[in-house]
Amino acid sequence: PETVDLQRGGIRLIGFPAILDRGQSVAIRVLDSADNAQQATVAGLRRLVMLRLSDDMRYLRRNLSGMDKLTLQYAKAAAPPEGLKLTGKPDLENQVVGLIVDLTFILDQPQIRNADAFERRIIERKGLLMTRAAEVLELVAGILGHYHPLRKSLAGATQINWMDSLADMRQQLDRLVFRGFLETTDFQQLRQLPRYLRAIALRLDKLHHQALRDRQRMRQMEPLYRQWQERDRQSRENGRTDPRLDELRWLFEELRVSLFA
Repeated sequence: PETVDLQRGGIRLIGFPAILDRGQSVAIRVLDSADNAQQATVAGLRRLVMLRLSDDMRYLRRNLSGMDKLTLQYAKAAAPPEGLKLTGKPDLENQVVGLIVDLTFILDQPQIRNADAFERRIIERKGLLMTRAAEVLELVAGILGHYHPLRKSLAGATQINWMDSLADMRQQLDRLVFRGFLETTDFQQLRQLPRYLRAIALRLDKLHHQALRDRQRMRQMEPLYRQWQERDRQSRENGRTDPRLDELRWLFEELRVSLFA
C-alpha cells in the first residue's frame, strides 16, 4: 500500500511502506515520508529486477562496450557530497547497470505495488534492455569525455588572480561528477551534464581576459548559493529529501551558465 496507519504511544501516525535494497535480497520497511519511501523503493525495485533477471544481467555486463576507457576517466572522480547516501556500489559499472535497469523498468512508468504488476513489467520491457544500455553508454561517454580533460585543465591552472574562480569551478565540478553521481542524479539532469561541463570549460577559457568580471559575478551569486548550501546540508544530515532544494540546485546550475558562459 502507499500508506499505513501506525499507533505510537496512543498517537495515530501515517507510515510509508518501501522496498529496501539489501544487496542479495530486499526488505519491506515503513519509512517516515513519501519522498524517502519513493527514493528507497526505486533502489529496491532495481534490485528485484536484477535478481529476477540474473542471466540477463550477466549478458548485459559482458556487453557494455567501452567500459575500460570510461572507468579510467571516472577514476579521479571526487567522493560523494557529505551526507549523500548511496544505495549501491559507486564503481562505474554498477552505476551504469543500475541506470540501465531504472530506465528500462522503473523511470517514467506507473508505480509497481504488487507481484502481478512486477511480472507484467518484466515481460513488457525486457526486450528494451540493450537499447537502453546503448543510450546510457552514449550519455556516460559524453559526460566523462568532457569531465576528464576539464578536471586536468582545472588542476593545471595556477594563476594567482584566478584562485577564487578556480576554487568555485572545482567545487562545482565535484558536485556534478562524483563517485555515485549516476545513481543520485535525476536522469533528466544527467542529460544536461555535458552542457554544464562545456559551460565550465568556456568559463575557464574566458578567465584569460575576464578574470575581474568573473569574480564580480561570483559575488552576485554567492550569498544566495551559501544559503542554499546550508539548507541542503541540514536536509541531508536529517536524512530527508526535499524536492524544492533539488529544484534550486539545478536552477543554480542554469544561473552559472547564464552568468559565466
